[in-house]
Amino acid sequence: MSCSAVPGAWARPRSCSAWPRRRRGTGWSPAWRTWAGSTRPRPSSCATTGGATMPAETPALSATVKYNPHLWGPAELRAIFVVRTRELADLLRLLRGTAPGAMPQHLLITGARGMGKTTLLRRLALAVEDDPALAAGWIPVTFPEEQYTVSTLAELWRNVLDALADTRARQGAPAAELDQLDREIARIGDLSAAQREGAALASLDAWVRTNERRLLLLIDSTDLLLANLAGTTEAGALRGAKARQGTPIDGGATPLWRLRKTLSHDPAIFWLGASYQSLESNHAYQDAFWDFFQLIELRALTVAEMREAMLALARTFGVGRGLTGEAAVQEMARNLDTRPERLKALRAITGGNPRTTVMLYELFAAGGADDVHSDLRRLLDTMTPLYKARMETLSDQARKLLAHLMEHWAPISARRLGEVSGIATNTVSGQLARLEAKGLVEKARLSGTKRTGYQAASGCSMSGI
Repeated sequence: MSCSAVPGAWARPRSCSAWPRRRRGTGWSPAWRTWAGSTRPRPSSCATTGGATMPAETPALSATVKYNPHLWGPAELRAIFVVRTRELADLLRLLRGTAPGAMPQHLLITGARGMGKTTLLRRLALAVEDDPALAAGWIPVTFPEEQYTVSTLAELWRNVLDALADTRARQGAPAAELDQLDREIARIGDLSAAQREGAALASLDAWVRTNERRLLLLIDSTDLLLANLAGTTEAGALRGAKARQGTPIDGGATPLWRLRKTLSHDPAIFWLGASYQSLESNHAYQDAFWDFFQLIELRALTVAEMREAMLALARTFGVGRGLTGEAAVQEMARNLDTRPERLKALRAITGGNPRTTVMLYELFAAGGADDVHSDLRRLLDTMTPLYKARMETLSDQARKLLAHLMEHWAPISARRLGEVSGIATNTVSGQLARLEAKGLVEKARLSGTKRTGYQAASGCSMSGI
């Protein structure tokens, strides 16, 4: 008897003998990290066959998360997702408006760290799967994490194939389909470097034609991925390999231009990415993707939205010692409404950041002193390791300038910042431009003048900067 035939059993396994494994050349994680952070469900033993089996969906975590929303189970994510509903509705409307065979308008969700980009991508994937009409025409493909190991288009498209196989396994696809995808992935890995990119794309197109479902690629950290592709030496290596094989090539093509060409001409692929900055702000790939993506910017939450989010978290995860459900909501509402200025002040300091809102929920749920100063001290204690880690990734000069900006509290000119920091003004200007591109610094009007100065980005020190 197969596992899928047992009432209430786990979904059908892709392969008992092959699980877990690491596929060659894809850069996917070892088993322990895949279990914790990928779309592939964690294996378990079937009581009937003894083989490895996989749950139909991620089990409930029953706890808040601030950095890994994929750890939430589907029901938890649906329950706590209450403040980006307009953006979700816009994305679903755009999907429904993309007719079969029509070229999609590729999208990029932008926003500072902690603004909810990853959570929105995950919630969109659920919404597509929940809608029979959308699910019939689209398959949302998610990835376990930022694709740090991808530096060539061949690696990217092979990773997409791998993620597609995992998605179909989670959805309970027939074993024949999963075996075919696995064979294709293995076959591509055995090809020469010059052949892999085209072969992976051809396999994806073949799957789309066979199943009559298009690929919705949900690519977190698109800016990082494109920067990795821009920095590769793949273009020269492939040109030499193809020349030796006598294969025709586009002499002016680079990985980014080839990617743009694919996205511009293949209606089977809808790229919906996330980035903490618009791509035009980075010169490394601005030419290839200049004005290419339609942007959806995630702005700071209002006080009312923060309150709504905290009530939803209370309903889902509880408050205090054992309060759950509506009792937890009532207790959280009492905490928030007794001194409404408390949340208003914290919102002004934290910049309306959803990640920080989760931290505030944890503080309010735990109880303790109910004044803004105590809230801020506890929040600072939570954020200090993240703040220090982020600061330590900056160069010495950039770190010094950002620290001065945070201490100044008001916009300051580049010249004045150079004076207080002891760094030459021309060097200050270059460092500020790089900090602005990272989303850590923003331009602002200098008080009493029409001139522009700089300040630390709103709430950056309270959102893990």
